[in-house]
This record gives sequence, structure tokens and C-alpha cells, in this order.
Amino acid sequence: MERLSLRRVVSPEEATTLVGTWVGEQEPTHSEPFIATDADTGETVMAVLPVEAPDLRRACLSLKYTDLRRASGAKNLSANFGYQPRRPSYSRDACRASGVAKEFPAAEAALDAWAGALARMLREIDAKIEARDRETMLQVGSTWKLGESELWTSGVINRSSTLPYHRDGFNFPTWSAMPVFRRGMTGGHLHIPEYGVVLPCRDSTAVFFPGHQLVHGVTPMQLRRPDGYRLS
Repeated sequence: MERLSLRRVVSPEEATTLVGTWVGEQEPTHSEPFIATDADTGETVMAVLPVEAPDLRRACLSLKYTDLRRASGAKNLSANFGYQPRRPSYSRDACRASGVAKEFPAAEAALDAWAGALARMLREIDAKIEARDRETMLQVGSTWKLGESELWTSGVINRSSTLPYHRDGFNFPTWSAMPVFRRGMTGGHLHIPEYGVVLPCRDSTAVFFPGHQLVHGVTPMQLRRPDGYRLS
């Protein structure tokens, strides 16, 4: 396992100016699995680890994806799993299960189980981060959390979606855990401008980083065969 020390190359404020713009063609800056820390603070800031999860791949491939158009004009095929928060303005006064949980219970069960496995991986990456996120989530009842993870209430799976620079709009400021499965597709890596790195999003890897905090975007993708895909 490679250990990296990364130094910021742009400030969070400078990175914010990129939000909504498209990522250019870029290749991954690192090829091996790694855990990276900030060169100035010593804090863990991101990691890319291998993950063998054929059951999770099957679950993601079995879902029905909704075609959404973002304000930026991006086409995004996505599926929300887990639990949805209450939204009184939409006459939704209580939390409820997502459409995936209702329509694809077997897939939801696999996603819930892997939430626990990914939480354990995060603990191995940096136990302090996992403990802090667990404490953040104490305000949410266990009924509304994914599996045994205690770290997340929901998630979004994107299918072959090139996304512009953004920060993740979570309900809670916890780290992201993003498994990637792909076939017959080039590109689709993750650029994090604050550290000047392009994280490799290869098949059967998992990317960990504070997506609510760090601006990130997906590099352009090109389909190489009719049945190709990139799921994350």
C-alpha cells in the first residue's frame, strides 16, 4: 500500500470557482492503491483501495436508473438508495425508504451490507475519521441508517455519468465511500483540483474522500463497446 503526502495547490475558495464547469481530459496521477495525507496538517485526505464485490456489481447493474438533467446541462443517470429525509415543503413529513428499497429489495440488501464493509475499510484507513463520522451520525436513529455502518443514511449510484465540478450535497458532513465498477468505458476518473490529483477510478476500486468538502469532478468518458458502463 503506497502512502502519499499531498500539498494543496489551490485554496478551497479557488476550487469553488470551478463548481459547475466541466473537467478536461486528464489521466490518473497515481496508479497504485494508496492512502494520502495533507503535507501540512498530516491529516488523511483521500484513499483509493481495491474492492472485490461481485454481488455489489450485480446489484448496481440490476437497478433502474432515472435520467436527470442538472442545471449545468449534464445528463445524469442515477439511482438513490437507502432512506430519504423528511421534506415538509413537498408534503413529506417523515423519513421514508427510497424507491430502490421498495422496488429492488435484493439490491438494497446488498447495498446495505456493503455500507458496513466500506465503513470498516474507512476505519482501517483512519480510525479517527470513522469515529468522528460515527459521532456525527448519532443524531440519526439506527432505523434510518444503511445496514450496520452507522455512517450513512443513503447513497446515489451514477451510471456512466460525466459530472462537472461539484461538492456532494449530503445531509451530514461525513466522508464519501465510492466503489467503482466498469466495463468497456475509458475515462471517468476523479479530479480533485485542491490537491492537483486525478484519482484512478478503475474497475473494482473504492475511492474514499470528504466529498462534501473537496470540490471534485469526473473526467470525460468514451464508450468502447455497446454494453459498456461505469458505475460509481
